[in-house]
Amino acid sequence: MKKLTLSLLLLCMGSLLSYAALHTGTFKPMVSVGKSGQILTFTYNPEGSDLEMDKPIQASLFEYSRYAWVKKEIRLTQEGNIWKGSYTIPAGSAFIALKFYQGMEETVEHIDNNNNSGFMVTPLTAQRKKKPGAAIAPALLTMPRLGSGILNYVSDFTHSLSADELGQALKEESEIAGSDVKNYLDAYFAMQRVIKGNAFASEMAAWVDRFLHRTDLTENHLVTVQRLLRFSLKNIEKADSLSKIIVAKYPNGAYARLDAFTSNMKDPKNNKAAILAGESFLQKFPYSEWLKHPDEQEFIYYELYRMLSAAYFDTRNFKEFQNLIPQLNFKILNEMYRWNIERTYMFKSLKNDSIYMVAQPLMTEMVKKLRDGSMASNGFYTKEKALDQAQTEMEKRLMIHISLLADLGKNREALSYLDYFKAENLLKDPDLNDTHLRILENLKFDKVKIRTFMENCVSHNTVSPSMYEKLRADYLSRKEDPQKFDDYIASLKSSVMKEQLHQQIEKDLTNASLPDFDLEDLKGNIIHSTAWKDKIVVLDFWATWCRPCIRALPGMQIVVDKYANDPTVLFYFVGTMQTGNYKEKTEMFIKQEGFRLNFVYDCVNPDTGEQNAGFSKFAKLFNSSGVPRKVIVKNGVIRYTTEGYSGSASKLADELSAVIELLKSEK
Repeated sequence: MKKLTLSLLLLCMGSLLSYAALHTGTFKPMVSVGKSGQILTFTYNPEGSDLEMDKPIQASLFEYSRYAWVKKEIRLTQEGNIWKGSYTIPAGSAFIALKFYQGMEETVEHIDNNNNSGFMVTPLTAQRKKKPGAAIAPALLTMPRLGSGILNYVSDFTHSLSADELGQALKEESEIAGSDVKNYLDAYFAMQRVIKGNAFASEMAAWVDRFLHRTDLTENHLVTVQRLLRFSLKNIEKADSLSKIIVAKYPNGAYARLDAFTSNMKDPKNNKAAILAGESFLQKFPYSEWLKHPDEQEFIYYELYRMLSAAYFDTRNFKEFQNLIPQLNFKILNEMYRWNIERTYMFKSLKNDSIYMVAQPLMTEMVKKLRDGSMASNGFYTKEKALDQAQTEMEKRLMIHISLLADLGKNREALSYLDYFKAENLLKDPDLNDTHLRILENLKFDKVKIRTFMENCVSHNTVSPSMYEKLRADYLSRKEDPQKFDDYIASLKSSVMKEQLHQQIEKDLTNASLPDFDLEDLKGNIIHSTAWKDKIVVLDFWATWCRPCIRALPGMQIVVDKYANDPTVLFYFVGTMQTGNYKEKTEMFIKQEGFRLNFVYDCVNPDTGEQNAGFSKFAKLFNSSGVPRKVIVKNGVIRYTTEGYSGSASKLADELSAVIELLKSEK
C-alpha cells in the first residue's frame, strides 16, 4: 500500500512531528499539519499505487489561503523508492492538498492524491485555532461542482457531499474567529444551492436583499452578488439594476472596466474602429493604472493589445505599434510577434526590411522580459512552468527572427540570437538547422566546423534534404568511397536512437487487407490498387491545405531519392480531401516547390462529391481521417501505417527506409 508521511520541522523548537496520511473519505479525518512559517516536509512511497513504476514522480501542492486556491509545484528528491519534498507554510494558509503524478501535468499518466484528501493547517498550540477558510476548504476540494476553481486535483468529478455535511462546514466556518460570509460568497452560494435544494431561489433572494443593506460591502462584494443574481438566481432585472449602481459608484473600477471592454471592444468592424475603440478604452482605463493593482482582468489588456497592435500593423502605422512595446509584458509581446511578424513573414505580405524595422525592437524587448513571469498570469501555469512555457514560446519566435535576419544578410546578428535557445533544443528543428548552416556558410566558417555542425544534426536526426546533399558533397571531397556514405551517416547515430526507431516501427506494423481503389495521375490515367502485386508501395496521403503534409515532403524526397533505382519500391503522393480546382492547385504547388515526387489524385466519391474516394476507405479502416497518413503496402497487404509528422525530415526518411528494408528482407 502506498504511504505518505507528513512532518513538521518547527523552526522555533527544532523538534520534528510526523503524521501518517492514509485517510479516505471526505472531511474526516483531516490531519492538522501546523501553522504558517513552519516547514512541512513529507516523504512518499509509491508502493502499491499506480505510480509504482520506474518513472519520475512529480508533486503539485494546492493551498487554500485567504479564501482562494493557490497551486505550486514542489521539487522532489529521490532516495531509493522514496520521494521527499518540503514546503514552507505561508501566512494565511488554512488548508493544503498534495498530488503526486507521472507525466506532464496537462496530460497526466498516473495520479495519487491520497483519495481526494487534504490536510488542515492549524497552529500547534493548546487552542489549535483554525484559520479562515479551513472549514469549507475540504468541501471545495472534494466536490468539484461547487466550482472552487481548483484544477487537476480531484479524480472523481462526480463526488458529492450531503446537505448535512455542507451545512456543518458552513456552521464551523462561521464560528472561526474573523470569518465573514462576505469573504466567501461564491462558495457560500454554491454550498447553499445543495443545502436548500428546491427552496434555493426563494430563500436566497431574500438573503441577498438583507445582505445588500450592509454598509461595509466593497466593489468586489457587489460584483459577486450581481453575478449571483444574474446566473444563480436568474433575476436579470435586479442584476442589471445593481450593475448600474456599481458603475456609478466605481466609474474606474474593475466592473466598469469589464463592462466597457465587453460593450465596445468585441469584434470591431474594421481596423479604424479597432484603433478608435482601443485608444478610447486605454484613455479611460490605462494599463499603467491596472498594473498598480493587478487583478484577474489581465485578459482584457491581453486581448486589447492583441487587437490594437494588429490594427496598427495592418494599417502600417508602425510608429504607434512600436510605442506600445516598452510598456507590455512578455506574454503580450510574444502574441504581438506571433500574430503580426510571424504571419507577415511566412506569407511574404511585406518586404523583409520593413518587417525588420518592427520586429527588431519587439524581439529586443521580448529578450529583456523573458523571465518576467507573465505567462503565469492566467493561473494555468505555475511560476516554474510559466518560465518553461515562456522559453518555449521565445524559441518559436526566434526561429522566425533568425530566418528573417539571415534573409537580410544580418548573419552576425542572427548568430547571436542562437544563444537564447536551451542547449538541448538548439539542434531539434530541421528548418532552424538549415538556417543555422546558411549563416555559418555566409560567415565563411571553416569546413571542419561546418562539417561538425552537420554531423551533430545527423546525430539528432534533424537533417534536411539539402543538408544531406552538402554532407555527401563534403564526404566525396575527402576522397571517401561513395558506396559507404550511408554507413558513414549511420555511424553518426546513437544506438539509443536506433532502438527507439525500432520500437516505433514495431508499434505501427500491421497486417490489414488493402481495399480496392483507384488513383488518377497528372495526365489523367487511372491507377488501380490491384496492379501492385509483388511490389512494396508507399502511399502518402496529403493535401495542399495541410501544412504538416507539406513540411513532411522534404523527408519523403530523401527516401524517394534513396530508392529511385529500385523497381520493387513504388511511391504515390495522393492528394486527397481537396476542394475547388484541386488539380490546378496541385500543379501550381509542384511548379513552385520543385519536388521530384510522383504526385497523383484521389478520385471523387460519387456518393458525396468529395475528393476522398480512396482515402475514405483508409479513414474507416484506421478510425481517423487525419493527414498526412503514410501507408506501406506489400503484395496487396497493408503492413505499416502512421499519421502526422514529427517535424524531422531525416527521422521520417529513416523510419520509412527501415520499414522498406524490413519488408524487403522478408521471404
